Amino acid sequence: MKSMWRGKPYEALLQAYGPPRLVMSVANHHPLFESVAVYGVVDQATDCIDAFLLAVQEPDGERVISDYFCR
Repeated sequence: MKSMWRGKPYEALLQAYGPPRLVMSVANHHPLFESVAVYGVVDQATDCIDAFLLAVQEPDGERVISDYFCR
C-alpha cells in the first residue's frame, strides 16, 4: 500500500475509497505535512485500519499522499 499510494493525489484516494472516517491535523509537525486521513474500518485487503499522511505540494497547494500506515 505504501508504494502504491505514495506521491499520488489525495483526490485519487477519495475516488478509490471514498471519504475517510476521520481527518486529523498533525501537531508539532512540519507545516507541509498537514493531516492524516484515517479510514477507521478494517480493510479487507490489508487487514489494517488504513491511515494516510497527507502533504501539501507547493506551489499549487494540492494535497498528496506522503505515507501510509497500517493500524
